[in-house]
Amino acid sequence: MTKSIGFILAILLTLSLCSCTTTLENNLTYKQTSLKSLSKTDEIKFDNPCVNITISSDETYYFSNKNEAFYESFVHFINNKKCYFTQDENTDFRYYHISIYDGEKYAFFTIYENDVIKEVKSGEFLYYFCDNIYNDFKEIITPFLNEYQKYCRSATTPIRQWYEYVVFDKDNHILESEYSSETPHLFYDSGIVYLWIQSGTGALTRTTRFFDVEKGIVSPDYIGQTDYFSNMVSVTSPSAVIVYDMFSGEEICCFNKFEKPLADSIENIASAYFIEDGTKIIIKYHSSDNETSTQIFDLPQN
Repeated sequence: MTKSIGFILAILLTLSLCSCTTTLENNLTYKQTSLKSLSKTDEIKFDNPCVNITISSDETYYFSNKNEAFYESFVHFINNKKCYFTQDENTDFRYYHISIYDGEKYAFFTIYENDVIKEVKSGEFLYYFCDNIYNDFKEIITPFLNEYQKYCRSATTPIRQWYEYVVFDKDNHILESEYSSETPHLFYDSGIVYLWIQSGTGALTRTTRFFDVEKGIVSPDYIGQTDYFSNMVSVTSPSAVIVYDMFSGEEICCFNKFEKPLADSIENIASAYFIEDGTKIIIKYHSSDNETSTQIFDLPQN
């Protein structure tokens, strides 16, 4: 009789453990989510003409979809990583802070070395775990950071809220070394370093210049939101978009006639980006009917 009771108890204990395991697995499955769904990343339009990605750790680096090799690997990484909700708030580790901007919306998240991902939602921090995500991301980003560091570097100085940036040519000679009270945004792609600094709100407080690391030359300053393709720079003014030759500063063309009348505001041009291999430019502007309109223009052929 005693043996029978012991046998029955053993069976019940086994069933109980199986039930707990199933419940745990179901909870994990229920709390699993994709990295793309965190921090509004799934709201980003990755096919927009100019998506900018900021990677911050000890230094800050800026990328865009102009660098196709990086961009394709980054988007694949975002789309395929799966995370589990966790209560782990220990983020005293090295990290990569990532922000993405598609011209309209932002997304933010942080990957820590202990494979915890932090997002901010409705003013609170939420934490997720993804096995080996830190090293996987490090493998993607390291080759591009190494390339960036050949030509440009920026870091916060010991003096609070000041930044130092340096731009080098291909022979490691300094093209420019400056301090800024505002964050310097440095891109590198295909022999060109693209620097812009925002000193206030609105496109008219943005200053941009370009550096040809092969020839060791620096462009004029451009004021306004800019985009570039090959030797061309588009610059937004309050009511027009002007395209310049990048290093001579000569005007190539101007777009100031639109299908709808412009709004009566200080800055009517929302954005301007080169598309279709630099043969066209897409311009978003605020029209008098209180809408944001879009128009595509052909660019003069060289």
